[in-house]
Amino acid sequence: MLIEKAKSLVPVIDELVGLSNNGKVSNSEGIRSFANKLEYEDILILQSIMYIGQQEHKPHPKDFNNYNAYEQELERYRPERMLEDHMRHLDSYYESGFNRLYSMLAKMPFMDYMQNGLDLLRIRHVIEKRDARAVN
Repeated sequence: MLIEKAKSLVPVIDELVGLSNNGKVSNSEGIRSFANKLEYEDILILQSIMYIGQQEHKPHPKDFNNYNAYEQELERYRPERMLEDHMRHLDSYYESGFNRLYSMLAKMPFMDYMQNGLDLLRIRHVIEKRDARAVN
């Protein structure tokens, strides 16, 4: 199942977040190296999680005039189905793993999109937000 595969990628998400820098991509070689370690399907899953977090918003019952319409809309938000739909769409055009990761990291706010995507897919994980001003 894709959701189980997505759950197994949580450590990868944390590592990917470590490469992000508030929408500025400065380490292309680091991204290329990261992309080379992953299977293409893994990159599609990561990209799908990010786009789910960016684009999807779980409906609220008050937005519907009857409960049956609300229940039908919720069907679209089953985690496995949502992930499959996004992956199928993203896989319909070819793009290298590097380009997919690069474009993800350039999104603002990348970490929020990833966290929202995990939440909508019901994957329990909290992404540590880094303070860009922190001095090591």
